[in-house]
Amino acid sequence: MIPQQVIDDILNRISIVDVIGRYIDLRKSGKNYLALCPFHNEKTPSFSVSEEKGLYHCFGCGASGNVVKFLMDYQRFSFIEVIENLARMAGVDLSRYSNDEGIRTGSEREILYRVNKEAMKFFHNQLLYSEEADEARNYLKNRGLSAEIIKTFQLGYGGKEWTTLSYYLKEKGFKEEDIIKAGLSSRGNSGLYDRFRDRVIFPIFNREGRVAGFGGRVLRESEKVAKYLNTQETPIFHKRSLLFAFHMARDEIVKKMEAIVVEGYMDVIGLFQGGIRNVVAPLGTSLTEDQLMFLKRFCDSVVFVFDGDEAGVKAANRALDIAVKSPLKKRAVILPGGKDPFDYVMQYGAPSFIHYLEKRKLEAIEFKLRYFSKFIDKKKEKAKFVGLILPYISQINSAIEREEGLRKIAGYVEENFSVIMDEYQNYVAKGRSVVSVLREVQENRGGLVKYPRVELEFISLISLFPKALDKVMGIITPEMIENEELRKLYEFVLENPGKASSEICGSIENQELLQYVSAYAQRENLKEENLVEMAYKLKFNYINREVSKIKVLIEQYEKASDYKEVKKCYEIQMRLQEEKKSVEESLKSCAQEMELSE
Repeated sequence: MIPQQVIDDILNRISIVDVIGRYIDLRKSGKNYLALCPFHNEKTPSFSVSEEKGLYHCFGCGASGNVVKFLMDYQRFSFIEVIENLARMAGVDLSRYSNDEGIRTGSEREILYRVNKEAMKFFHNQLLYSEEADEARNYLKNRGLSAEIIKTFQLGYGGKEWTTLSYYLKEKGFKEEDIIKAGLSSRGNSGLYDRFRDRVIFPIFNREGRVAGFGGRVLRESEKVAKYLNTQETPIFHKRSLLFAFHMARDEIVKKMEAIVVEGYMDVIGLFQGGIRNVVAPLGTSLTEDQLMFLKRFCDSVVFVFDGDEAGVKAANRALDIAVKSPLKKRAVILPGGKDPFDYVMQYGAPSFIHYLEKRKLEAIEFKLRYFSKFIDKKKEKAKFVGLILPYISQINSAIEREEGLRKIAGYVEENFSVIMDEYQNYVAKGRSVVSVLREVQENRGGLVKYPRVELEFISLISLFPKALDKVMGIITPEMIENEELRKLYEFVLENPGKASSEICGSIENQELLQYVSAYAQRENLKEENLVEMAYKLKFNYINREVSKIKVLIEQYEKASDYKEVKKCYEIQMRLQEEKKSVEESLKSCAQEMELSE
């Protein structure tokens, strides 16, 4: 464990203004510094940082603490990760404490960063000086990239041989297991072999500008080889949370309060070369909620600019679906002639690109209206057309925005607003009919017993589909169910795996609960897949409760200065957060599978 005096020494060497100023725009105001609070939405700065006291406080939401608390909340770092980062800034060596598990884990991450940094140098030098990189250099030159932009993004080439990088890194003193763990090489029958052979290399940096991983593009497309290859998940590379070029785009995003999101690495690089710097891209996959939550810390608006072909239009529609609950203002632009952002800016220039965006960007609802009108005649099949957009409307958190969206639908299909509102209310009523039964049951009981909705729906589904028990028993254990009555019913199902649905329902003595399960059974199109999805939702809620409990313990131990227990709690919290991400991915997979089966 790191001694408290060492932590104090680190904090004494660090300027809280310098650290916080890396992430938000601080302005001098008397003795202190003011900024818009990064932890809640506001238009007037109420976030104050005192260099003298080493503390920050938001007079709007109450967020407060020292530099450690800020990084833990803002960057979602663990206590150990914060201390490691601050120690690096302060020039304090923590290696002597490497017997501590948290520091050892941090040291392992540090090794991976060093491996990646050395690999980036190797790739870049290969591109610049190796004879075998002629094809890669010509590819980038023919695409119109300058020597300056290649250097800025530290683009590289993977080399043609199977072991060149692996041999180079081992010569630099890195162990084989670290090279493999970094995702740079794999182990074959005859030893290590390089994963990024004969590809143009795009280094991927984390928010601090450290190399977390790489993307590689083939020079000759083939059905046998993936066109793009990214580093697999590692302790420092998490595809769902990183954004390509964010470390370079951050300042311009904050300045403009808007982020342009494109699909590909080359799109970002082309726009940067044209002088457009508030642009980022996901890492070869669809945009994620984590990435949107991260962007929300730095801006209040996002513009999706995707290719003008059919795949690009679908990707833009999908991005809007993912972003629907984000408080960010969301707009989308489809480029003309099937062009991607890179081709457009190279052919017409950055001013033309910006002008096109300003003239053609559409609000989310407007985009969806035009998108669905390509598939359905809004006049001949008006009800069906409206029905396709209502699911999106129903997910919008703001009542004002929902009403605005409904009014736009009414105008687009040339129908009275009251009619569209009736359609929406009917749609919502169908989705909430079961909840209404539950509410009625609770009201009849005087509100004394309230079942958590997700737990109740899970128990209803397991009662209706007991043969699917094996699909969820590995996901849900009894202690994850908060309500005692529902937990006992689930234990009954686990103890009696052969019982039919009617037998399980017959064992329910509580008539109100039986009434709910019976009402639930009346829902149309119920499938076993609904049970699996509900199991993951239940587990998600359970993890959130556990995280809340850990936060309370952390506060208690911090007040008692028991840093040993604090560290243990943060390690548990990290494991829970990783498990939460896994559950979120499973939920998305469930949703996609159910969508495909419809």
